[in-house]
Amino acid sequence: MRKVLFLITELQRPVGGLYRFAVEYLPVWRKAFEEKETNFEPLVFAPRDISAPLGDLVIEPGFKDIAETHNVKIYSAVRGNVKCYFLESTLNENELFDFHHTLWEKYRIKSEKASSYYNKILCPFWNHMPEVAKSVENIILIDAQDWLSFPGGFLVKESIEKPLICRFHSGEFGRAMGKPDMENAPVRIEAAALYEADYVVGVSVPEMKFEITNLLPFSGRLSSELKQQRGREWYNYQLWKQREYRRFLFFDSDKMHLIGKNAAGIPNGIILDGWKKIKKEEILKAKDMLRRNFPTKDKIMLFIGRTERRKGLPPLLEALRKLKYEYHQNVGLVIASVMNDERTEYENKIREMGIENDVVIDSRWLSEKEKMALLCAPDILALPSLYEPFGLVTLEGLAADLACEQNHLTGPVVVTGDIGGMKDIMRSGIDGFKVPVEDFSIEPELLASVTAMIMEHPELHKRLSVSGAKRVEDDIFKWENTLRHTLRIYEKAIQNYSKWESE
Repeated sequence: MRKVLFLITELQRPVGGLYRFAVEYLPVWRKAFEEKETNFEPLVFAPRDISAPLGDLVIEPGFKDIAETHNVKIYSAVRGNVKCYFLESTLNENELFDFHHTLWEKYRIKSEKASSYYNKILCPFWNHMPEVAKSVENIILIDAQDWLSFPGGFLVKESIEKPLICRFHSGEFGRAMGKPDMENAPVRIEAAALYEADYVVGVSVPEMKFEITNLLPFSGRLSSELKQQRGREWYNYQLWKQREYRRFLFFDSDKMHLIGKNAAGIPNGIILDGWKKIKKEEILKAKDMLRRNFPTKDKIMLFIGRTERRKGLPPLLEALRKLKYEYHQNVGLVIASVMNDERTEYENKIREMGIENDVVIDSRWLSEKEKMALLCAPDILALPSLYEPFGLVTLEGLAADLACEQNHLTGPVVVTGDIGGMKDIMRSGIDGFKVPVEDFSIEPELLASVTAMIMEHPELHKRLSVSGAKRVEDDIFKWENTLRHTLRIYEKAIQNYSKWESE
C-alpha cells in the first residue's frame, strides 16, 4: 500500500471547480484501489475554512495525538465516497511574519499583498501540514492541487523527503489576462512549482503548455537565485527539468493527453449518468422558460457563467448588436449569471448598445438539475472565453446534446473561444464551433458570423447536435481515463525524484 498525500482546498463546501473535481475524481480512484487495480491510495487533506459552519465535519480521533501536540484540530468528512481530512490551525502575528519569511527564503514567494484568506487559512494549512504528514506511515508522494496547495506540497516534500506533483487547474497568467502582478503570491507560487515539483500536470495539454511558456523564464531566474543556497546537484536537476519542459512544448497531444518526462496534460472527465436521465418534459419546460423571455424571437442564445472579462461577455454583446443591426437576425440572449454590483454596469451597457429588448439577465442561483435542463434549452450555447484551462461547461454543452438527442430533440450548438482545453474538446465544424482568440481578445464580427451561419442552416445545427452527443461519450472524457494517466505520472515523479536523490 502506497499512500498519496492529496492536498486540495475549497473542499469544505460544494462550491467551485476544485470541489467538483475532487468529488467526481476521488470515487473512481478509491474504487480502483479497492479493486486492487492500483496500490496508490488517496489520503486527502484540505484546510478547514474557519469562516464557514462545520456542517458535516467531525473531529477525527485518528489524529488526536498530533492535533494536541501542535495545537491544531483535524476534522473528517466524506467527499466523493472518500474520507477526507480538514486541518484547522492558526498562526499568531509573529508566527505569520516568520512564516512569510520562510516562504521568501526558501521559494522566493512574496506575501506582502496577501489576502485575508491567504493569511488566515492558507498559511496555517501550509505551515502545519509537514508535521501532520510526518505522523502518517507509507506516504509515497504528494499530489498538490493548484497554487492554493502548492506551498504545502513544497514544505511536505522537504519534511518527509518524498516526490511532489503539482497539478495546475488554472494559472495566474491566464486569470490576469496575460498581465499578472509579478510581486503577488500566486504567480510566484506557480513559478516555484516548476522548480520544486518533480512533475507538473495541467488539466489539458494546451493549459500545461501555456503555463510552461509563461512561467519558465521567471522560474528559471528564481532557481538561479537559489543556486548557491540549494547546491550544485539541485541546480543541475533544475537544468534538466527546464530542458524537458521546453521539449514538452514540441509535441502534440494524442487523444487529448500528452505525457512527457516531467510534464503532462491530462483532461478532466465528466459523469454522464445525470444527463442520460434527463426527461423530454424537463427539456421542453426549460425551452418554454427561455421562450417566455423572447416570445417573438426566432432563435435564443445562452451565456452561462461568471461575468469577469476572461469569460468573453463584452464581445458576445457586441456580436449580438451586429447580429441585430448588420445581419438582421431576430435572436435573443439570456445571460445566466449571479451578478452583484456589475449588473447595473451591464444593464447600462446593453441600453447604450440598443439591444435592451434582446437581452435578459437571469441572476437566479440554479441547482445542478436546473442548470443541466437549462443547458439543453437554447439554440446556441455561447461560451466565448478568452482563457479556459479545461472548459467543463463546453463539455456540459456536448452532454446537453446527448440529453436532447436521446429524447429525439435537437441540442444546442456550442460556440467557444479557440483557447485552452477547448482547443481539444471541440472539433470546429464537427461538434460545434471554435472562434479564434488572440492576445486574450476575440473578434465580435467572427462571433456574429458563425452564429448567423448556424441560424441560417438548420441541417448544420442538427448535424452538430448529433456529433456533439457522440463526442461527449468518448472514453477520453471518462474519469477512469484521467486516473489511468495520472497513475502513470505518479511513477514518473517517483523516478525523477529517485534519480535526483541518487546523484
